[in-house]
Amino acid sequence: MPANPLKPRAGFSIATAAFGEPLRTIDCVVLVEGRRGAVIELSNPERLPDEFLLIATSIQIRRPCRVVERGADGVRVEFIRA
Repeated sequence: MPANPLKPRAGFSIATAAFGEPLRTIDCVVLVEGRRGAVIELSNPERLPDEFLLIATSIQIRRPCRVVERGADGVRVEFIRA
């Protein structure tokens, strides 16, 4: 089921994926899985590049990410050390 950024499921937070020159953004929802990565749900995961900046102000996340797995409704990412 595609993510609804206006009504995230329990445990998920509203977020934004930022990438590109010029800067582009995609609204999504995120479930952080510890300090190493997260699950991100969005309506069209194919639009998301392999690396991007994940921003979720409500949970104080601003992390560069790399996609490690793609699914029909989202991606699993690992956080990249800066």
